[in-house]
Amino acid sequence: MSSSVFSPTQPVLSTPLLIALVTLKGYQEFQKGEKLYIEDLAEYLVKLKADGIDISRIALSRSLDKYWSEDVAQFVSEGLVFGFLTHKSPLGFDKRCVVVCKKAIDSHIKNNQALRPIVERAERILELEPIETLAA
Repeated sequence: MSSSVFSPTQPVLSTPLLIALVTLKGYQEFQKGEKLYIEDLAEYLVKLKADGIDISRIALSRSLDKYWSEDVAQFVSEGLVFGFLTHKSPLGFDKRCVVVCKKAIDSHIKNNQALRPIVERAERILELEPIETLAA
């Protein structure tokens, strides 16, 4: 018996949860010295989609070889206002970004434990280091 990746009974990750995951990936790459842009965070969403994670709640647009997400752009704007992002282009991440993203992920999982295996799968797809490592 096989089950479909897009089973109607499988919970769907919310927009804030997906953005928190790709932002943590961005933070991780920033810590390694990478220059990142909103388009890079959108590309991480495409990677999740390609590996079977439902990202249908986030609108993505494509121009030539880049993806764009207004949802990610909005989050970046809010991050600049609240100080957990320090620059827009390229993105600059403050350590508080990890705290904000961790809270978003934890609160969504707390409210729906069925999300945990999907979040863990997304973390593996994105090759995310453990939060404790990112926050160090």
